[in-house]
Amino acid sequence: MELDPGYIEDGGQAARAARWVLGPPKVGAFGGLKRKGRAVFLVDVYRCRQCLHLELFAAHPG
Repeated sequence: MELDPGYIEDGGQAARAARWVLGPPKVGAFGGLKRKGRAVFLVDVYRCRQCLHLELFAAHPG
């Protein structure tokens, strides 16, 4: 199994959903993360009803 590096972006209080950004995080001049020109995907999360384990998938562009 091959995995791509990336990070989950939290858009703050007004965000509708978390997003996964392709590539390792790079910090900009003012301390924010730079994602210009990178692929961004909405994160789908599923939880097991028995053990409460979470599985995250980033399959939809967002």
